[in-house]
Amino acid sequence: MAVEYDLEKWGSVSEQFTANVSTIYARYYNIYYYGVPTTNVKNEGDVREELSQMIYEAPNELCLVMLPREHKLISDVSGGRDSILKVEINEDLKEYKVSGKRKRDSVGVRHDTELCKIIMKSGREYVINASVNGKLVEINKSVLEKPEVLLEKGCGYFAIIQPSYKKNEKKFSGEYYRKIE
Repeated sequence: MAVEYDLEKWGSVSEQFTANVSTIYARYYNIYYYGVPTTNVKNEGDVREELSQMIYEAPNELCLVMLPREHKLISDVSGGRDSILKVEINEDLKEYKVSGKRKRDSVGVRHDTELCKIIMKSGREYVINASVNGKLVEINKSVLEKPEVLLEKGCGYFAIIQPSYKKNEKKFSGEYYRKIE
């Protein structure tokens, strides 16, 4: 017996998900803000700024590394003040392959490991760090191929990392992490 679905009735479900992706994240993920004061000497003299990223920890403890919506890169691109020229992946991470349930052959990363660099048409460069100590499970290839995906809700993650902690060490407890409630 064939089941028929009214596609017009259910077609809006994916649209609702895309429109409400932040509430989905808030419901199912622990969200952390990672902010490290840095000195950006290359681009604008000795200017203090903050290297800010978001970490979305799934129930299985895998972490998505993303930029916050307020990040200067996102506001400049969405406001038309600048555009992304290219995304360069860290040379050490280009050819890695991960396989199997235990993520064999995955690369170990620290919170300050450079994943990639985003180069803007204005010449400004943004370095994206791992933000989490652990094993690199995946780098989002779509960000490398089509950097505009960073502006899309729910699609603009850089990497998936399987965090690793020492026994009795509290997750995301350093001075650079803040849990978003």
